Parts: sequence; C-alpha cells; structure tokens
Amino acid sequence: MYLGILMGTFLPRWFCLILAKIIGYCCFLLMENQKKKMMNNYFYIFGKEIGKKKIQELTKKLFINLAICVADFLKSPSYKDRHFFSLIENQVSTDFFHDAKTKKLILATLHLGNWELGGIILSRMRLNFACLIEVLPYGMSKIFNWLRKKNHLKPIPYNSLKEILNSLKNGYNLAILSDRSLNRQGVLLPLGKGRRIFPKGSAFLAQKYRIPLYFGYLVLKEDNKKYLMIGEKIKTEYKEDENFEEEVEKLTKIIAKKIEKTIIRYPTQWFVFQGDFLNEKN
Repeated sequence: MYLGILMGTFLPRWFCLILAKIIGYCCFLLMENQKKKMMNNYFYIFGKEIGKKKIQELTKKLFINLAICVADFLKSPSYKDRHFFSLIENQVSTDFFHDAKTKKLILATLHLGNWELGGIILSRMRLNFACLIEVLPYGMSKIFNWLRKKNHLKPIPYNSLKEILNSLKNGYNLAILSDRSLNRQGVLLPLGKGRRIFPKGSAFLAQKYRIPLYFGYLVLKEDNKKYLMIGEKIKTEYKEDENFEEEVEKLTKIIAKKIEKTIIRYPTQWFVFQGDFLNEKN
C-alpha cells in the first residue's frame, strides 16, 4: 500500500492505470478463493442461466476495475482539486449540494465503483463529510484512515454510535455503505435472483433525526478515464404523524431496490467478496 502511494505521487495517472490493469489481471489468475466467491455472488444475482463463461468474463473485468479504483484512491494525496474534479462527470441532484452545505444529510451508498474516492471528492468539495467504516485486516485500516484524513474525510467505526451521533450534532454529513449488514441485522430483501439482509442504519438515522436522505455512488466509466458521480433524493421532508418503524422499513426497501438496480447495471464494479446471500456459506 505504501509503495502504491509513493508510486502514485510521482507517476502519471495513465501509467498507474496500465500497472493497475496488469495487477488486476494477475489477481484474477492467482486469487482463487476471492474469484470463486465473486462468481458465486454473480450466480445469486443473475441465476444459473447466465452461464459459467459469462461469469468468468465478468469476474476478470471486476478484478481489473478494482485495481484501477484502488490505484486512484492511493494516488489521491497527490491530486490537486482541479485534477480531482476533472475526473468527475457530475450527475448529482442540485438539492444534494444545497442540503449538504446548509443542513446535514445521510448518503446511503454501496461497495460499488470507487466509494472511497467518492467520499474524498465530497470532502474536497468542502462538504464536511464523515463515513462509517469497518476495521480492515493486515493494518490496512491505518493506511486507509491516513488517506481519508489527509483528504479531510472523517472516518467513524460503524459500531460507534456515540461518534456517529456526535458527528451529526457537529454538523457532519454522513456516508453509510448500505449493501452489507455486518451484524446480520436488518431487513431480508431480494437482490437479483437471491435474497440478503440489508442494514437499516441509513433509514433509521434519517428518520429518527429527520435528516435528508440520499442515495449515490461513484462509478468508473467504460473507458476508465473518468468517473460518473450519481446522487439522487430519497426523502427530505418528514411529517409528524409518520409511523417510525414502518417508515424505516419503507426507506430501507427503497435503498435496497436502488442498490439492486445499480449492481445489475454495473456488475463488474460491485466489489463484495463475502457470502451474504440467504443460505450461502461465507
């Protein structure tokens, strides 16, 4: 990781992307366990009728896309703001920026595209973002948190309710990955041909504190030269007579449906290598 950051500092992006594609292809050839898990996920999403050959093609492209996204993330400290923003094709609702600047909002996102870079870009836009994170193995959390803080993005452990509430009270916008339930709690809902548990955290916090709720992601475009930044409104107005539990479940279902639609549209950029589908062994 440190070598990647060092190389990203001195090497041009086009050269980093060539290296990333080579590394991604090598990972596809060598990382059998991760490859099998991702192929299994594809079968749960698209069904057995998609065929093994197509699944292998998708998986190979996924490993290459992941390497590109990691390369851009590691290169982020060397990017000036103008370089960052030149990589982005913005299709975010104008209400999103207004709410992020004047109020605070919850952004439900997913492990798709370059979510790490997306959080950094929002922070570089001076939007005061915090993100919920899980602890990564092999000391990677330390490196990732250094990169996040270097780019003014505040990391919060996903299970630290006190820090989450303090951040909201202090005016931070909050980005939450909503496609995996780390504690196996939430709502069991369809995803493609399979079913998995979707966490209720984004919907719960938005409904409880009456905070605008959005869904968004940053996805790598087909030519690998730019990213498409998507942000859309889910709920920004709240009524006094709403049933809390019903609304939380309703909003969770809306988020899950948007996640499903996005994964099916960009299957080679959904970087989830865990077995979280119903009846699937991890």
